[in-house]
Amino acid sequence: MLHSHDIRPPVSEVDFQNEVSAYGAPGFQDDANDDWILEIDEAASREAVKTLRTKFRLRHALTGCYLFSHKVKLPEWGFEQQEVTCNKIAVRANSLWFVETAMYPDRDSRRCTPKVNYRLPGFLAKFLKLQQVMWTTNAGLTDRHLFDSRPDAWPRLRRG
Repeated sequence: MLHSHDIRPPVSEVDFQNEVSAYGAPGFQDDANDDWILEIDEAASREAVKTLRTKFRLRHALTGCYLFSHKVKLPEWGFEQQEVTCNKIAVRANSLWFVETAMYPDRDSRRCTPKVNYRLPGFLAKFLKLQQVMWTTNAGLTDRHLFDSRPDAWPRLRRG
């Protein structure tokens, strides 16, 4: 169960973010804090919910906040993973999700479920993605670094 309630998260202690946790077991009795509303993002998705293709947001039914991830990391006890919260003023880009893996333990999924195929990106899509990743990586550097470079050096990868 994905669960949220009006309690501050462990790292981002601001009043517009709520803690999110996951728990449960077969036969576990859930409550209203486990209810989420799936909102398909029309701008990024054109079909019914499909693995890898459909982007959506999860809105908490009671509080109206959105499942949200950002670059804030949990401490060592959280294995330095990204903090996931329920944000009342969530930035759209940080609250979009997609299904990466779907399992159906109650049926033979190989027979019932069509296989997902990945779209093969062309040269331009790969090139633009590379530029985006390099921009994000450079923006995250806080001090001068052996690998930092300016965007004009990226197309020919002279440095960085």
